[in-house]
Amino acid sequence: MTAKATVHELKSNPPTPMPSASTNQPAISIGFGDLRAFEFTQRVARIFAESSLVPKEFVGNLANCAIALNMASRMGADPIMIMQNLYIVHGRPSWSAQFIIAMINNCGRFSPLRFDISEDKEERVIDSVKIKNKVCIAWSEDRETGLRLESAPVSLEMAIKEGWYTKNGSKWRTMPDVMLRYRSAAFFGRVYCPDILMGIKTTDEVHDTYDLIPAEDGSYSMTVAEARPESASEAPKETPAKVVNQESTQQEAAQDETEAQHAEAKPDEKDEDDETGPEKKKTRLTKEEREQRRFEAIHAVEAAGLDLAEVEIDLNAFASNWNSAQCERAFRMAEEAAAKQKAERQEQGVIFCPKIEADVISEKCPSCPEYGKCPSTETDQG
Repeated sequence: MTAKATVHELKSNPPTPMPSASTNQPAISIGFGDLRAFEFTQRVARIFAESSLVPKEFVGNLANCAIALNMASRMGADPIMIMQNLYIVHGRPSWSAQFIIAMINNCGRFSPLRFDISEDKEERVIDSVKIKNKVCIAWSEDRETGLRLESAPVSLEMAIKEGWYTKNGSKWRTMPDVMLRYRSAAFFGRVYCPDILMGIKTTDEVHDTYDLIPAEDGSYSMTVAEARPESASEAPKETPAKVVNQESTQQEAAQDETEAQHAEAKPDEKDEDDETGPEKKKTRLTKEEREQRRFEAIHAVEAAGLDLAEVEIDLNAFASNWNSAQCERAFRMAEEAAAKQKAERQEQGVIFCPKIEADVISEKCPSCPEYGKCPSTETDQG
């Protein structure tokens, strides 16, 4: 028979507590460093992949969701915020400029970003473009040292000489003040807090620039706009387009041969890739010029908010295979879509406010102290 313990004995010799699950097992975090973390990441990613509230790049895509979760864990940010501000442009991940500004302002290391914009008094011609040059510098104060930190100056002259301003569908021509702020903020973040950007460019930078890849023969290549996100079953193989000392690919050679036969059969018709000058001399576009034309056409389509896959269906060809006529049709589709959007915005009385960087109702503009100087209201009044 078991002896009963007295109250005094229980107080002097308390029973040993059972170990809890939290004591025996370490906390599991998002990551790919070990099997348990990897399995946990997959389970969490599956929830996001099955949601309809995440952007289309993540719906049903477990791998993309897992990568976004890992990025959010490394940056200490909310996964939904990362997914909503991470875009795929020409096959490259990129941040929205608003997200970069928000991350810099909320990181705690700097005072809120400010922008100094100066404008020339007189217009001048820069590479055949007549403008009043503007220069923007993003700056902030280091909270630890109190020093003023400045970005590299960004100007409309830079945008013209770099080719950003003259691209089809370029926002540098329609909203230069906003683009100056966005680009200078990206320059600031890349210098003073590269850990926040994680080496990823903004969507505007990816649209405006591309990287040249050195080859063994001393030439350079670039991946053009066909590097967009595609399904594995439908995607054509991405082929770098040589910029210097590169022979035509078999596909380009076949296209040139077809066009030559077409020109011989119909000598009175203008060739698709010919340009007629003042002296009516025909000049066939080079391979690099055709690639650049395709790149600009795809940029115009995406800038107009059109679905590139649907445009490809309408043109009955992948963007990587567009000829000059198809590029021109893509430009026209983009212009029609932009005109339709502009008409809808005018009917709704909506304009873009550069001060708060958001759409507003134009009826509220007269009460704004910047009303007379605002480029959006000047356009409406004109």
